[in-house]
Amino acid sequence: MHPFNSLLLAGVVLLIIAAAGTAGYMLIEGWPFLESAYMVVITLFTIGFEEVFPLSRTGMVWTMVIIVFGVGTAVYAAGRAVDIIVEGEMSGYQKRKRMDKKIREMKNHHIICGFGRVGHQVAHAFDASGIPYVVIDSKPESAWRPWPPAP
Repeated sequence: MHPFNSLLLAGVVLLIIAAAGTAGYMLIEGWPFLESAYMVVITLFTIGFEEVFPLSRTGMVWTMVIIVFGVGTAVYAAGRAVDIIVEGEMSGYQKRKRMDKKIREMKNHHIICGFGRVGHQVAHAFDASGIPYVVIDSKPESAWRPWPPAP
C-alpha cells in the first residue's frame, strides 16, 4: 500500500467536513456561500479571526463540531505526513516497488525459501555459479532478495 493512501483518506474527510460545514452555515445561519466557506476555512485552519457575522447558539455548536472533527482530522493528516517523512516510508515503498519490478522481470530463476544457515549456503553456491535467485524469508531484512543484486 502506498504510504500516501492514509493521507488521501484524511484529505477526503477534510473535504467532506468543509462541504458539510459550508452547507451547515448556509442552512443554520442563512449565510451566502462565500461567507460560509470563509468561516469554515478560518475555523479549520484555526486562524483566530472573528466570525463573519454573529453566530446563533446553533451556529456556535456547529462551529464546535467543525473544530473537533476538522482540526482533529487535519492534525492526524499532518502527523501522518511527518511519520512518512521521518520513518522513511516513501523510500522503503519505492525500494520495494523497484525490487518487485525486478522480480517480475526475472526469468529462469530459483526461489530460496528461508535464509538461514542452509539458505545462505545455497545462495553462495548460486552466486558462485551465476544462477539468478530470489530469497523469501520471514525476516524483513532478508525477504524477497533478488540475485544478482541491482548495480
